[in-house]
Amino acid sequence: MSEGAQAASEKSAAEQRVGTVIADRYRLHNLLAMGGMGAVYTGEHVHMRKRVAIKLLHKDMQDHAALMARFEREAIVGAHVEHPNVAAARDFGHLPDGSCYLVLEFVRGVTLRQLVNQGPLSVPRAIRIAKQLAAALVAVHSRGIVHRDIAPRNVMVVPGSEDQVKLIDFGFAKVPVEKFTAMSIQGGTPIIPSEITPTGIIFGTIGYLAPEGVLGMDSVTTKSDLYALGAIFYELLAGVAPFEASSQAGLFLKHRTEPVPPIRERAPGVAVPPEVENIARKLLEKKPADRFESAEDVVRALDAAAAGLAPESTRPENGEGELPLTVLGVQAPVSLPRFEDVADVELMDLEEPAEKPAGPATVRPRAPSGTSPAKWLVLIVAIGALATAAVLLAPRFVAAPQSELSPGVVDATARGSAPIDTAAPAASSSAASTAVSTASVARPTEVDGLDASAWKAAVRRAPSTNDYERALAGLLALAELDEKALDTDEMRTNAVDTAVRFSADKERGPKLYDALANRFGEGGIDVLFEIVSKRGGSRGATMAAELLAKPEVRARGSKGLAIALELREASCTGKLALVERAKSEADGRGLAILVATRGDDCESTGCCTRDNAAVDAAIREIAKRSSPP
Repeated sequence: MSEGAQAASEKSAAEQRVGTVIADRYRLHNLLAMGGMGAVYTGEHVHMRKRVAIKLLHKDMQDHAALMARFEREAIVGAHVEHPNVAAARDFGHLPDGSCYLVLEFVRGVTLRQLVNQGPLSVPRAIRIAKQLAAALVAVHSRGIVHRDIAPRNVMVVPGSEDQVKLIDFGFAKVPVEKFTAMSIQGGTPIIPSEITPTGIIFGTIGYLAPEGVLGMDSVTTKSDLYALGAIFYELLAGVAPFEASSQAGLFLKHRTEPVPPIRERAPGVAVPPEVENIARKLLEKKPADRFESAEDVVRALDAAAAGLAPESTRPENGEGELPLTVLGVQAPVSLPRFEDVADVELMDLEEPAEKPAGPATVRPRAPSGTSPAKWLVLIVAIGALATAAVLLAPRFVAAPQSELSPGVVDATARGSAPIDTAAPAASSSAASTAVSTASVARPTEVDGLDASAWKAAVRRAPSTNDYERALAGLLALAELDEKALDTDEMRTNAVDTAVRFSADKERGPKLYDALANRFGEGGIDVLFEIVSKRGGSRGATMAAELLAKPEVRARGSKGLAIALELREASCTGKLALVERAKSEADGRGLAILVATRGDDCESTGCCTRDNAAVDAAIREIAKRSSPP
């Protein structure tokens, strides 16, 4: 089926549900949004005559265990935490055709992101919103739940004199097993909520992620939620976030190491009483022990700060009256986690710092306690889809899939050039197919009337336009036009995201993965490695790993890739035998693997390289010559 036909079919199927009744009690009224994973509707409970919002996953998503578990987690928390500032889940279940639905309370408002984008709020209003969010955390934390992704996009506000606040999206929440017995069941196997994210992954919205996140998921606690609340409160008051940086990695580094700037410096002309600003600053303390002890303490502090403030005007601020209203849950369902792509890897202070003369205080990146700077590497993952950002700080550098499937691809087999085999999955491609040399294939100069430059532009535009259908078409066209098309970081990054998005498509997925393995140069092999190492657990990672297991595919990669693969596959003690080779051949990918075996959280990778002089020397040598892959 062509891309246009499939898109039309999906939309038609979603629209045909309008007016129907599901689960014998919910009538679907309006289609609000849809994507590759599912659709969102307004609706009503036909017996109670009550408006609701309904998320409906496509029936073929039932095989995505992580997505289903995330969906159920949102339902479980929303059903068990009853509080006016927490979005309620009304119902959850499965339909006869295999699709899955989640019913949410009907809330029409704006996201806090929409609100803060308009500029600073008045101090009384900022306190009112922050207090309600803190109250929501009181309710959530009292049940042993840690939200783990408190961010403006996950807070809804119903504007008005009271500004009703709703904390939403508990898909990433840490839920205590002993307090919630409604566990996810996938294929007869229980998936405990705290286990739906693979070991070693830390996620959160980068500008609101607490500094302790770098140490691992066990370090993300209720006080990490309070840190995120502090970042939000600061932004409400100042109209700008406490920190800015040119890269996601740089932004997280500032949160870990730099003192919080006074609001008067970040937002000249904005006046905030010191006692109010100090609440935000205390929430943003680097060490969890230095923050407020609990969300209840935050509520009390906000009440005290608000007591002496003058009454405020109730008129809309900063043009917010023109903001378009939305409905709770309107974003189409997406997979777990909602990672857009790897932004960059920053290696910080891998050389021991030299002594410096006394002078003005200089903030330096500091390693986790007990870890020397020579052992510290931070891996930052940025999220862009649906205005989302997240961070991955993975000892094993593994990430779960993003699977916002979009239909459509250029049919590369109908162009007269060497076809890409789509008769079987990429994992089972013949040795003869994978052994094809890209240099031996005569390449055309245009595909569908566009040359390589035009198709590269289509791929590069994907993150800003979210047009990954065009990006997929571009990658398959470039597989015919230019074997070096993926030799830049930007192109590889977009190729990774596109490949993961289409990995579950039984026709298009194998076609693209086969192209990456056989039709591009080293860049294509590098993309496969990126998918394996940073999208672990996804269908795409499985397909890429099976291709990289083929000697003829692996042989077409660089030396840096080869040693990274060997280091990745070796046992902890096996890595020691590869250290000397790594010292001369490894690049940033191999370096990341070595560093991951060194830190305080190395139990997941083995700790046999800790305090090993040869490994220390190799890390320093590789760092000197390497750029992030």
